[in-house]
Amino acid sequence: MLQCIAFALRTTYHTTLSATPGQVVFGRNMIVSATYIANWQFVYERRRRCQLIDDKQENKGRLPHQYKVSHLVHVTDKDAKQKLKSKSGPFKIAI
Repeated sequence: MLQCIAFALRTTYHTTLSATPGQVVFGRNMIVSATYIANWQFVYERRRRCQLIDDKQENKGRLPHQYKVSHLVHVTDKDAKQKLKSKSGPFKIAI
C-alpha cells in the first residue's frame, strides 16, 4: 500500500517543476521508460515569476507610506486559526 502511495506522489505532475518529482529526481519518466533532463534554469525562473505574481497580489491592498524616525506605528498580528487580528504598540521608529 505504501509503495502505491509513493509511486502516485512521484508520478504526479507539478506545474512549478513542469515535470513529476520522479522525472526530476531519477532522470526518467516513472511510467514510460524514457529519459528526462531537467532544465533547472527554467524551473528557477518559473518559480521566481510565480513568487513575484504572489507578492504583487498580496501587496495590492497596502497603502504606500514613508516611515520616518519618531513616527508611532502599531503592529497587527493575524491569527490564522481564529482569524483574529491583535494589535500591539504603539512603537516608536528608531534608526
